[in-house]
Amino acid sequence: MQLSQNFTLSDLTNCSDTQQEHAIPNEPVHPETLISLKELAENILEPIQRELGKITLTYGFCSNKLSLKINRNDPPGIYPKIDQHAGNEVNSRGKTICERLGIACDFTVEDYENRMDEVAIWIVTNLPYDRLYYYGKDRPLHVSVGPDNSKIVVTMGKNKLGNRAPKSTSYNEQALERLKNLEY
Repeated sequence: MQLSQNFTLSDLTNCSDTQQEHAIPNEPVHPETLISLKELAENILEPIQRELGKITLTYGFCSNKLSLKINRNDPPGIYPKIDQHAGNEVNSRGKTICERLGIACDFTVEDYENRMDEVAIWIVTNLPYDRLYYYGKDRPLHVSVGPDNSKIVVTMGKNKLGNRAPKSTSYNEQALERLKNLEY
């Protein structure tokens, strides 16, 4: 199924290493998840690819079944209740997996593999996203769309003990300056 000019449903459901390793069926069931995937492809991925270059997806839609196979300790880790990779899907008890709804994906841009900070700055300045997680210049970005389009920027740094620690803010000049001045 074509979601946009350059992205298919398969692109966003079969891109994670875990899905490929275990060949787990990873198709969304809820119709709203498909709508969100189309929005993500059209409003986030297409403009990035058009303006900055070829996108390589590293993690997209994640069904409940797939999430059970992912090692939660591998950086950056997964948090199905908040990370939006599950879209509008429900768990075995019929409850929405992530209350934020929408959908997320992680990716790199070919010509910016060690400059993902520049991609993050371009996104927060130009696109209608919900959340952007920045893990470092040489790491994939996590970007979501959702009903709130809250434009939250989360930078993942280290705390005094050396553990990963998120720092988030709504998009504003302070968030943009933080992205521009990060050293990791």
